[in-house]
Amino acid sequence: MNSSVKTGLLVGLVMLVIFGATVISQFTSTPKNPDEGGPGDAPVQPLRLATLDRKYDPFSDDPAEKFFQAYHEPDTTSTAKATYWFQNVNPTPVRVTIRGVSCGSCSFFSVRALPAKDVNECANLAAAGLFPATAFPLPNVLTAVGFAKLNPSDPGVVLDVNNREIAAEIPAAGPDGPTWGYLVLGVKINSEGPVPPRSVDVGLQTPKMPGPATVRLTTYLFGAKPFELTPPVLKFGTLPEGTADRKLEFAYWSSIRPQSDFPPPATSVTSHEAFLSVGTPIPMSPAERQQLSDELTLTDPNKRPIPVTGGYRVPVTLKRKVPGATPPEPDIGPLETAIGVSGPAGSKADRVTVRATVTGLVTLGDGLAEAKLGDYNGQFGTSKEFKLYSDRTDLELEIVTAECHPKFLDATLSAPTAEPGRRAWTLKIAVPAELGFGTLPPDAVVVLRSKGPTPQRVRIPVQGNGFRR
Repeated sequence: MNSSVKTGLLVGLVMLVIFGATVISQFTSTPKNPDEGGPGDAPVQPLRLATLDRKYDPFSDDPAEKFFQAYHEPDTTSTAKATYWFQNVNPTPVRVTIRGVSCGSCSFFSVRALPAKDVNECANLAAAGLFPATAFPLPNVLTAVGFAKLNPSDPGVVLDVNNREIAAEIPAAGPDGPTWGYLVLGVKINSEGPVPPRSVDVGLQTPKMPGPATVRLTTYLFGAKPFELTPPVLKFGTLPEGTADRKLEFAYWSSIRPQSDFPPPATSVTSHEAFLSVGTPIPMSPAERQQLSDELTLTDPNKRPIPVTGGYRVPVTLKRKVPGATPPEPDIGPLETAIGVSGPAGSKADRVTVRATVTGLVTLGDGLAEAKLGDYNGQFGTSKEFKLYSDRTDLELEIVTAECHPKFLDATLSAPTAEPGRRAWTLKIAVPAELGFGTLPPDAVVVLRSKGPTPQRVRIPVQGNGFRR
């Protein structure tokens, strides 16, 4: 059994235990016995169900919703389970059948009864403090019952979701009190993202009822990756000469794995290794995980509550200059690279994009950040001139033709001219006729290089769109 399945069983059991915290308060009135009364009486449900819907809502006062494990890793070999607690207060047993399911992914349904005698026994043990310590508190009788009596390897009576004839029987209430128990709906999650509401129609019938009463049990689930990265892009901004080291961080987190079963990530830098470094991941505190959860929920387009059950803060440092490195400085112009991130065994690796703009050495005139060719007729091509300036009056530049992209870009550089306190060039960029149709690729660039013992590249992005007529 892989770790995600083990974790799912453990978390499912814990959520099942915590859910019991609200059940007693919802079972306080005395219901009418469906086997009593005349034919004119209104129909009464044979079982008292604590809820008909299972969903995750971290803002709810109901622990059943606040701690419900709605997020699961898509996996055709395991099943996400939703539990619905009940009481049978009738002096007769209740027959349980399946009358219909909403989809083929509703693949599991079971019935488990807890006799009143065992409930009372567990309540006494809880009162005496004889249950072992757990990661979660046991606030009342029923959670103690859940901890002591619920065994995930014992599902109770399993009903075939495709067979309407098979039934389970819930024992009658007795002198020791009502029969407690729970129904379990299992759903296979095959893809990431919100799963449409999944439901099962359950028939409940006592011996004297002419036919079963039907209740619909619904659950709201989500398919989630083993880990997520937030934000997906680290923006370091503009890095002029003399800039001190810049530090940012990203969150590596999970909505399905608890911190205790969520190891730190493995990271690697795909390029610019001399200037970009990743520090040791720092485990998030419970408060930090809650803060991230709140931020994710607020920024979700549908305001969908997103839990953060485990997470790390991953520090990232970007340097403008590294003495002794070859080269000691990154290229002038846009800097883009990525940090590869690997998570739990078997999960798909992901990446965080790193973006910055390195300035210095030379600048484009008119405050431009890229050479904009604009719209042009691709049949005839186009050309445009741009001014380049440098505060270094002795600077010599050359075009690195082999590194310009796309290859059809034709770039020429004039001889330098002297201006007060600076040097200037005219850069001409041309697109030949019949070659530059459509929008130029996002990595279109003209590359220049300074001359001398420590040459530095200058990358000038190029934008343009060649239309047809």
